[in-house]
Amino acid sequence: MKKELVIDAIKEFPQDFDLDILFEKLIFIEKVEKGLLQLEQDKTIPHNEVKEMIKKWYNPYPSFSKIIKNTKIKSFTRTFIIPFVIFVLNS
Repeated sequence: MKKELVIDAIKEFPQDFDLDILFEKLIFIEKVEKGLLQLEQDKTIPHNEVKEMIKKWYNPYPSFSKIIKNTKIKSFTRTFIIPFVIFVLNS
């Protein structure tokens, strides 16, 4: 990351600010820069491959998913909460 970007980011903040927010912004800027650089260097992953990767992340337990789909759990819980809990438990 270039010093100028850091200085510009700091200039956008008020006189008193939380360092955590500054760090989050700098990390975001760095990630965007890295992504743009990868794009310029043609280091991208085709959309179909990304979709397959996400399917593997989302559905590591196919039999568990079948049980969940057959129950009357609200869609949000089935889609987001349960996979998140499984992820946390396995981390």
